[in-house]
Order: sequence, then structure tokens, then C-alpha cells
Amino acid sequence: MQQSYRNRRNFLQGEGPRRIGGRLASRRRCCRWVSGRICNSIRRWRSTHAEIRGLRIVWLLTCMLLAQLLVAPALAQQTLFTPEAGLSGATRGEGTLTMHLWRTRPFRVRSFGARGENGLFNLNQTIIFSREPPMERAWVIRTVAPGRYAGTLTDAAGAVSGHTSGRRLFLRYRVMGPLVMHQVLHLQPDGKTIDNVGRITMLGITVGTLRETIRRDD
Repeated sequence: MQQSYRNRRNFLQGEGPRRIGGRLASRRRCCRWVSGRICNSIRRWRSTHAEIRGLRIVWLLTCMLLAQLLVAPALAQQTLFTPEAGLSGATRGEGTLTMHLWRTRPFRVRSFGARGENGLFNLNQTIIFSREPPMERAWVIRTVAPGRYAGTLTDAAGAVSGHTSGRRLFLRYRVMGPLVMHQVLHLQPDGKTIDNVGRITMLGITVGTLRETIRRDD
């Protein structure tokens, strides 16, 4: 009886709590181990998922780059707008010329372009403003480098310079005094229509605009 009582007292005072504490500590270690494994699995899954997503992005960017390298040169060659390719033969145009603080003047143009001697491109034009007699003018354009041009225009006050970028031809020349014309001719997908947009500047300030639609007769 006394032995049993001493055993229960010893268990309650020391051995029992130690056993319970040991079991709780073991369970805590087990929980920490399980949670650690779960966290590691989640981190590995996230890392793998991020790597796969990164590989997909790299693959997509590589495909886009290859497409540009393979397709862009062919498209550029097909859509390159040169004066000879865009303005050879008979063309006609209709548009308006607007000077600030002045009225808008509609006009019509008849042009004919052809290759001349020494590889020069000649473009002869007849311009008719409303209620005014026809005006004649002539362009002479030569290629000075691939995609770059220089030339003359009979009613310009200086030399003509230009360059090609894809479907666009950029021209610049001095009209008179400080007035400078900046033209952008945009060849349309049909290959027969050209949008001609001009801007007249004086000391860098826009003082006039030109808008014309050019169509090939053939």
C-alpha cells in the first residue's frame, strides 16, 4: 500500500511530468519536421514553376526575335519606297496648301517620272491652283547612297535632300528665304497610292501645311 502510494507520488512529482513533457516535445519536433517538409515542398514547387515560366518567356522572346530577323528584311525589300519605284510613269494628285493667316488653296497636279541619263530620275510636274494659270516645275534626283538622295527643284531656293525609310520617302528643301518644306510621301499597301504630307517651317516654327493624295494612272 505504502509502496503504491510512493510510486504515485513520485510519478506526479517528477517522472509523470517528465514523460508528458517528453511526449509533448516529441510531438512538437514531429510537427516542426512535417511543417518543414511541407514548406520545402512548396518552395521547390514555386522555384520549379518560376523556372518553367521563365523558360517559356525566353522561348517566346527567342521566337519573336527569329521572326523579326527572318521576316523583316524581306518585308523591307518588298515595301521600300524609292522615287523611281513610287513616281515613275504618269501620276495625278489632288490636295490643299494652307499658309497660316491665309486661306487654304486647293490644287491639282499632273506628273510624269522617268529615269534619265547617268541614272538620274526626272520628274516633270504641272501644278494648277484654283483660278490661277498652270505652273511647270521639274525635279532631278540622284542616289548618293543606299536610301539617300540629293537633287534640284526648279522653283526651290536650295538643294533637295531626302532619304527612304520603308514605305516613306522624306524630302527637305528651302522654298524661299527662311521658309523650308519638309515632305513625307507614304506609299500605301496597294502600291499605287501615295499620301503626301508637307510642313512649311520658318526658323523651326510651322507656318504652313500641305496635304495631297497621289495616284498612279496605269
